[in-house]
Amino acid sequence: MTTLLTLDNIEKTFHVAGEGIFSPRRALAAVGGVSLSIAPGRALGLVGESGCGKSTLARIATHFLDPSAGMVRIDGRSLDAVGPQERRQLRRSVQMVFQNPAGALDSRMTIGDQIEEAVGIAFSGSHPDRLAERDRLLTLVGLSTDMAERFPHQISGGQKQRVVIARALAARPKLLVCDEPLSALDVSVQAQILGLLEKLRRELGLAYLFISHQLSSVRYLCDEIAVMYAGRIVEYGPTTEIFATPRHPYTRVLLSAALDPRRDRRDEAAIGEPPNPLALPAGCPFHPRCAHAMPICSTERPQLRHDGTARQVACHLD
Repeated sequence: MTTLLTLDNIEKTFHVAGEGIFSPRRALAAVGGVSLSIAPGRALGLVGESGCGKSTLARIATHFLDPSAGMVRIDGRSLDAVGPQERRQLRRSVQMVFQNPAGALDSRMTIGDQIEEAVGIAFSGSHPDRLAERDRLLTLVGLSTDMAERFPHQISGGQKQRVVIARALAARPKLLVCDEPLSALDVSVQAQILGLLEKLRRELGLAYLFISHQLSSVRYLCDEIAVMYAGRIVEYGPTTEIFATPRHPYTRVLLSAALDPRRDRRDEAAIGEPPNPLALPAGCPFHPRCAHAMPICSTERPQLRHDGTARQVACHLD
């Protein structure tokens, strides 16, 4: 199968201030050896608790951040191995949709001007051509062309997110990286935006790297799921299989907490808090919270392994 986006053994380390004024800076490993791939027209869901490295990985995939190690390839090509013109073309093929649509829009510019600006950056053309493309994008995301004359404060949150998606589509990408695109929206609006993303996937053949805490949305949109914990992938596989038979203990806890409507979210505290990324435990980083931990779990980190099917799990129990 052709691969559109490949993340090959990605690592990202940040150096943060020490505890005291004269303390040396400390290394924070936000992402540790993550490898993922997304084929054209496919959607990969990336899930996990806050602080596990999902957003860092998204910014590396869209070249907002450089990895400390590893390689990002688009259509099989690394940006470091191509010339300036091809690099620009490859960058256009992967675009980002951010969590907060209000923060992604300029309050001083009309909606139309902001979309037209994105069109002008991506492609050369006359002013009438840019206006026509602006109107096409507005229609594509389900907004009337009259919306072009309004300012961000004059439209709803769901409409803002549609505008953000329209701006991302101005570059005619092959893949959208969506970092919590529903979290700032009301529940009813979330369903509308999710429906829009699925519609764009059918009509344009878009692929998605879809990051969300809302596992029901991931279940609806995504073909595969990667479960991330403490900067690493601990389980990967087809969405239907992972929801039916989660195999990593963390995946089971995550699905149970998110999908059981009778469970109070405070129950998640029963398994403790996520580890400090500056002081990860030895062995499997989940073992202090795991009800099934064995002695080996505290000394040896399990590697992500294929099981002979499409599933991959990093657990000594599996």
